[in-house]
Amino acid sequence: MPAVIQPTDPESTAVQVIACAKAKLAPYKVPKTVEFVAEIPRNAATKLSRSAMVEARGG
Repeated sequence: MPAVIQPTDPESTAVQVIACAKAKLAPYKVPKTVEFVAEIPRNAATKLSRSAMVEARGG
């Protein structure tokens, strides 16, 4: 599963995100791919809605 992010900087690239992750995370936690979205779905309590994310990706 790719890392799904809502970038704060529109100039961000997948290469930059992965490089940052490599510098801060254990190797097995570094995402292999990155997917940029306009907005991450959240529920009424402003928590991440995982089911909505899976639905949006055809799962």
